[in-house]
Amino acid sequence: MAVVDNKNKPTPRQLEEQQQPPPPYTDLPTASSTGGPSHVHSTAGPSQPLVRNAQQGPPSRPPRNGSAAGARFCKALSIAFLIWIVFSVYMGSIAKTISSYHRENRYEGTEPLPGFSNPSCADWSSDLRGESPKANGYPHASFVSYNLPLDASRHFFASRGHLASGAVKVVSSSPHLNPDHIVVDVAVYYNEPTLLDSVRACRIQQKDTYTEGVGIFTPNWYPPTHHDHLRFEMTIHVPSANSSQPLVLENFQTDMSLFAHTIDDLSGKVFFNSLELRTSKSPIAVQGIEAHVANITTSNSGITGFYTTADFLKLQNSNGPIDVDVTLKNKGKGDPNKTSLQLHNSNGHIVSTLHLTSDSDKEGTYSINAVTSNSPFKLDFVDAPKDSALELTAETSNSPGSAIMHPTYQGKFSLKSSNVSPRVEEHKRKGRTVEYSSRSGSAVEGYVTWNGEDKSRWQLGGVNLKSSNSRVTLVL
Repeated sequence: MAVVDNKNKPTPRQLEEQQQPPPPYTDLPTASSTGGPSHVHSTAGPSQPLVRNAQQGPPSRPPRNGSAAGARFCKALSIAFLIWIVFSVYMGSIAKTISSYHRENRYEGTEPLPGFSNPSCADWSSDLRGESPKANGYPHASFVSYNLPLDASRHFFASRGHLASGAVKVVSSSPHLNPDHIVVDVAVYYNEPTLLDSVRACRIQQKDTYTEGVGIFTPNWYPPTHHDHLRFEMTIHVPSANSSQPLVLENFQTDMSLFAHTIDDLSGKVFFNSLELRTSKSPIAVQGIEAHVANITTSNSGITGFYTTADFLKLQNSNGPIDVDVTLKNKGKGDPNKTSLQLHNSNGHIVSTLHLTSDSDKEGTYSINAVTSNSPFKLDFVDAPKDSALELTAETSNSPGSAIMHPTYQGKFSLKSSNVSPRVEEHKRKGRTVEYSSRSGSAVEGYVTWNGEDKSRWQLGGVNLKSSNSRVTLVL
């Protein structure tokens, strides 16, 4: 009979536990607070395989907190805005401090020009000889006036400082003004009343050369603010001579950058032995002047008007036009001296109507030089005495040029232009001969004579026209 051992036979409870699936995996061992390992003991008996319960699924993430992210953004934006406000206030304070420093240490305008004695500066007035001219678009205006002796060897007018700009006018004196002096009125138009303490219009003198004049002096604030804007207007009243002869001024000069120059018609009233007008970035407009020697200079603006010289005239510009009517006077027969004209420009055209005159209505010698670049030139001779000798040189680049000669012209001519053939437009005139010595694609040469005169006569004069990449034209 077999004996059955019931000790090793599993009980029903053990069979039920063996048929159940293993418990889910909970966690890996972690370090205890003392640095040693900490074990998680399962109450289900022996360790089970690390298998996730398929019914449990992946662990869920904590939900995002949208309201917290918006709060952080608003906080960052508020901090940035606060920093911007503080920075703006700080920079404004620095700018104000610098501006105040400049004004506290401003250039008061009393420093003399080189070679001049200390200027004499009168106080500004709210009216000019009992009148209060309009403020010219500004809320405030002030005035000052000076009398300069007529017999000074030189009359000099200058401006200095970053705030100095406006206009200077030379006019015939009114009958009620002092006829024995040149009266100079200066008006200043401005926004801020405190600015008046920083600008001056002063009488300037150079005793060793007997120079008399007026200077405008302003601070060297840069860049000026809106409150620093102002405008000057200087009016120079020149008396007319009581006799039939014009008033003679020995030396008249301006050195006034950023001042537009306007000269009334002083022809027959005032004669300048020496005249110099100098400015920049402002126009020069002359209704009529007559001078023995004259130099007119500006830039980035125009030179216009009517000019007469008995010796030498130079008009110089850049980046602006020259549109002038010029009369060149010469003594004529027996006078070896030439009356000369120079028209110099760059990036601006030259257009001039020319009158060649002679005291004897015959002969006369003249020299004209006209040079520009990237702009055309046009010279039109409407008057010239018989048997006169003219030397003309005109040149440009990348633009056409032309010269229209008076019928009395006699002499050589030479025309040159690259890439375009020069042109001679000849009008038939009785007694005149036009001959060509050379004609090619880029150059034309020849001469003009009257009534079969000997060639030694036409060798005294000559016309030379030149351009590049455009045509030059000579009209005879």
